[in-house]
Amino acid sequence: MHFKAPVPSKASFDYYNGLVDISFPANTLFDTLYLSHYVSDAYQEYCGPVHVINSSLVPMRKAASITLKGIEPCEDPDRTKAYQIDDIGDFSYLGGDWKGGDITFSTRSLGKFAVMADTIAPSVMPLRLSSGGLSFRIEDDLSGIDSYRLELNGEWLLMNYDYKRNLIWSEPLEPGTPLQGSVKLLVTDMVGNEKELITTIE
Repeated sequence: MHFKAPVPSKASFDYYNGLVDISFPANTLFDTLYLSHYVSDAYQEYCGPVHVINSSLVPMRKAASITLKGIEPCEDPDRTKAYQIDDIGDFSYLGGDWKGGDITFSTRSLGKFAVMADTIAPSVMPLRLSSGGLSFRIEDDLSGIDSYRLELNGEWLLMNYDYKRNLIWSEPLEPGTPLQGSVKLLVTDMVGNEKELITTIE
């Protein structure tokens, strides 16, 4: 069962060992938690082992702080961050701050945690480039989209974003004013990878 300690629901509680530190603020949990933790090296694509801390099914009122210890960053330390892994192997970006070989992050859900490097820029696909409007599909497979900026003839242009569809699209200009000229779109993911698209609307 990998049982480590009972965690009270109302009082703050800190757990430390050589591999992980876990801090629960007061009233983080709805009921006493019987904390379990172990590591698995079955996932070779990550930087270090996967840490399994109870289950994502544990309800939490607020975030806990977790520090994974003694980890070697991947090939790009600045883009190496913590992720949560769900039961089907998908990733959720958690970020984190490095201090030596330890990375600390906050999470509102327990479960499986690992450290990975995201060195691939977001993808940008134009869907509509016309005087009547602009739309693009923007995606990032790992850390996720952090920001985007579109400039028309060097001026910022307001864009809407539907993250569920990975879609951004322009607002209409004043009636009778078409979209024309140079277009520059810059999309940045959560660890700083950038993708730039430059084109022209005739």
